Amino acid sequence: MATLLLAVDTAFARCSVGLFDMDAGVMLAGDEPEIGKGHAEQLFGIIDDVLNAAGADYGSLRRIAVTVGPGSFTGLRVGVSAVRGLALTLGVPAVGVTTLEVLAAPHLAADRVVLSVLDAKRGEVYAALYDSDGAALKEPAALAPEDLVGVVAHAPERASLAVVGTGALIAR
Repeated sequence: MATLLLAVDTAFARCSVGLFDMDAGVMLAGDEPEIGKGHAEQLFGIIDDVLNAAGADYGSLRRIAVTVGPGSFTGLRVGVSAVRGLALTLGVPAVGVTTLEVLAAPHLAADRVVLSVLDAKRGEVYAALYDSDGAALKEPAALAPEDLVGVVAHAPERASLAVVGTGALIAR
């Protein structure tokens, strides 16, 4: 039986759900409709659709992941509460992942560090710096954009830098 991971992200206007076969390292199905508000009303319908698209059911899940922020306070509460309840019901582990880690993951590569930056509004950004293995070189923090230079100073010498996220233009 495959080790299936359900991933849920309700941090922003998109309600993202993906089902991954962790043994094969592939995504089996996913959906990320832009719903704005209404995550609580639509999340389980989206999860059902993703499971059905992959020919899976709730009983086949072995782990559930959810973004824990930064992001919309209400959206995050919906996602975390839903995943916690589902994990307890199914008797599977739930793991929280920061939104900044999720943004960095597809850009990780040898000799590259990734600066994940989200616009926090109010003249601030949320930022974190990750090494090529995804380990945090600088933990997530709310900062003034001009303080990003200090974050990048934690990067190893000779490493290339990828800047990702909605705050990337602010980081310029």
